[in-house]
Amino acid sequence: MPVARAASACQRNAPVTYSSAEAFLADTKHPQFDCLVLDVQLGGMSGIELMQGLLAEGGHVPFIYLTAHDSPEARAIAEAAGCAGYFRKTDSGAELLEAIRHAAS
Repeated sequence: MPVARAASACQRNAPVTYSSAEAFLADTKHPQFDCLVLDVQLGGMSGIELMQGLLAEGGHVPFIYLTAHDSPEARAIAEAAGCAGYFRKTDSGAELLEAIRHAAS
């Protein structure tokens, strides 16, 4: 998954990507997703900040983090928020896909 893709939302039919967390929030179509795959570190709002905001608004879609900048603090925050998975970009793609399938089912 390219670093430039800020948030990737996984639907049963096809993935939808956004250039940033702000672009995701600005989507006026408000699509319903089975899970969200979020980069932890983004320009502007982080993936963690995005999910904290969605959860505060009552969101309940499962979310998975993907990061090139792993830190114990980010991992702890993500896990405390109830993420369905937390992966480094160097982790197995098969493990990430399995986590997405499990979260979206």
